[in-house]
Amino acid sequence: MSTVADFFSQHIITVYFIYGLSFFSMGLAVAIEAGHSSELDFARALKPLAAFGLLHGTHEWLEMFLLIHAHIYNEPTYTWIAPLRLILLAASFMMLVVFGSRLIVGVDQHKTQYTMVLIILAVWVIGLVWVLSTQPPGLERTIAADVYTRYSLAIPGAVLAAWGLILQRRKFIKLGMYGFGRD
Repeated sequence: MSTVADFFSQHIITVYFIYGLSFFSMGLAVAIEAGHSSELDFARALKPLAAFGLLHGTHEWLEMFLLIHAHIYNEPTYTWIAPLRLILLAASFMMLVVFGSRLIVGVDQHKTQYTMVLIILAVWVIGLVWVLSTQPPGLERTIAADVYTRYSLAIPGAVLAAWGLILQRRKFIKLGMYGFGRD
């Protein structure tokens, strides 16, 4: 009997497609909604969230196409694409960091927001240089850089976004917008 992990491993291309589609669709929907004018900080902070969804969905589809290529041609993917994959992944998670920082400090507090973002970016760059210098060239280095990027950018981005959403919930409730606060 096959486990759930085996099922997803056997259908990983479909998983990447659906995963990428969900992020891309979210990014597209948020981008459309962000186009409507509003004075609320939440509405004004949506553009980086839209960018996160579009970039992250694109990254997942790139991974999917690389798996399809490897399956069809029975050869590993090109090594030149590894930096592009990493940059796309990092850019998507940095947009999540920007979204969270905007929600926390407010859209108009540019200096504080930039400081938060630059600190997280600096930690990622310094750590990435260390990871790349300590790993042997090839697949191990690519995997280590990917994992480090996810831990150093995705986790802080998710924490900042969650914290920012909690703060926004409180603002909605204060403004008497209980439905938005509950949502």
